[in-house]
Amino acid sequence: MAIKDVNVGDVFLNSWGYDQTNTDFYQVVRVTKASVFLQKIAYEVVNETSWGSYEVRPVKDSFDTEQKPIMKRINRSPNGNIYLTFKCGSCGRVNLTDLHHMSTYA
Repeated sequence: MAIKDVNVGDVFLNSWGYDQTNTDFYQVVRVTKASVFLQKIAYEVVNETSWGSYEVRPVKDSFDTEQKPIMKRINRSPNGNIYLTFKCGSCGRVNLTDLHHMSTYA
């Protein structure tokens, strides 16, 4: 599948966890014919919704330089949405202004 719907700069969210909600944001840094390279980026806490629970959003271009980019193949759901697979959790493309839940208490 050609990756024409994913661009350098797009941001993906991997949300995962059992007793807590872990939130990792990744920014596309390179696109090839069949895959993308992602670099983990920082997030900012916008609101504390309760003890140990927060609303966060990604901070574009704030790369975690301690981690190397990772390569992922692009998948497409039956309704056409693009997603990535990780060992834990789901990963979909997000807007920079949307807020996402995370909780640090387990």
